[in-house]
Amino acid sequence: MNKPKWVTAIVVGNSQISPNLQRVVLQSDAFKTLSMDCIGATLHLLFRPDLGTDLTKLEEGEKPLKRPYTVSDLVVEEGLIELLVVRHKNQSERSGFGSFWAQYAKDGSEICVGLPRPMKEIPDYADWYFFVGDMTAISSIEARLGKLPEDARGYTVIHALSEDDIYDIDAPKGMEIKWFVAEQFRDLYYEVKMKPWLDGFPFVWVGCEYDLMLELRRYFVQNRQIQRDMRDISGYWREEVFHQNFQSLRHADIDENN
Repeated sequence: MNKPKWVTAIVVGNSQISPNLQRVVLQSDAFKTLSMDCIGATLHLLFRPDLGTDLTKLEEGEKPLKRPYTVSDLVVEEGLIELLVVRHKNQSERSGFGSFWAQYAKDGSEICVGLPRPMKEIPDYADWYFFVGDMTAISSIEARLGKLPEDARGYTVIHALSEDDIYDIDAPKGMEIKWFVAEQFRDLYYEVKMKPWLDGFPFVWVGCEYDLMLELRRYFVQNRQIQRDMRDISGYWREEVFHQNFQSLRHADIDENN
């Protein structure tokens, strides 16, 4: 497998679009080489260990820290990529540094990024679909809903932090979209369990906090017997865990269990 390529991108747009979502637009000529299948894929922002963005100042032996975000939109002709970033209320030096950067990045500032690869295909032989996520997974879910056939049916359950974070998502008519607002993101588990199970074999996609993801995976795998080729279940972040340590944990978990 080829190693990802790092390129420099320029911030050309940055705005708060809801109480808990920030919209960042990056431009790079390298984005003009991408395909539209990269919408919904992962792009990595790079930071120095001291959380600066100028990688020319890396000390010998230092490696940049990677922060993954989902490509929410792509304009190939202009080399533009849009990211929707969840705004963290409580910032610390070692958590939420990607969100902190996104909230305060100025137009014209530069950051190195890893080019995304096309999004993983969704099985077209599923009888129905079940998408589950918190706000960190909104762009991923929206992109995957856009790939479904017009006659697709099933559920989408999304946890939002406030009513003002909710917006309309395009989806096949047979896909029920359920937003729910709760202070505790773990309520997502109970919202999922309340959904009546449909006939046939579903494809399940989950993106949320890591420990909650483990609970949901146990439910779908042990209670609902969802086989490995019919699920894509990932932890996008973890409470109180520094991102770099979490990424190692996440990759090991995906390799072993997903």
